[in-house]
Amino acid sequence: MELPHPRPPRGGRRPFSESREELIRRLLDPELTLHEASLILNVSKATLRRYTDQGKLRCTRTPGGHRRFRLSDLLELVEGGP
Repeated sequence: MELPHPRPPRGGRRPFSESREELIRRLLDPELTLHEASLILNVSKATLRRYTDQGKLRCTRTPGGHRRFRLSDLLELVEGGP
């Protein structure tokens, strides 16, 4: 009697697209939307846009032009950092 060959796993896992360090950074220092950042800082979205335009707060832009903020940058602003 011949045993059937085991099936390959269904769905399976995708290969990792980021390194361990990148994963840890993403989880500990998430990228936030304009709305999320304004809630954390308790300021309006317009004020947050003004902060980035004046260079008081760093942001990155998505391919669509939307601003994204790192939590560490928001905390630095609150603590009065450079």
